[in-house]
Amino acid sequence: MNYLSREQLQEKLHLTEKQAKAFFFLPDLPVIKIGRKKLIAEETLDAWLEKHAAAGDTILLDYTRV
Repeated sequence: MNYLSREQLQEKLHLTEKQAKAFFFLPDLPVIKIGRKKLIAEETLDAWLEKHAAAGDTILLDYTRV
């Protein structure tokens, strides 16, 4: 299983640094926290994105926690 850091998530999804940071605070996206570092399992992210894309969801990011 491959885990993505903020930098890797930013590169994979072509996000700004702020958008990538905000992604880690989405309530329904499982994040692993090791010390201060947060990681997202790539398979989990892909499934999460497919679920929301299939539903036609708009993903709203909360920048107040970044």
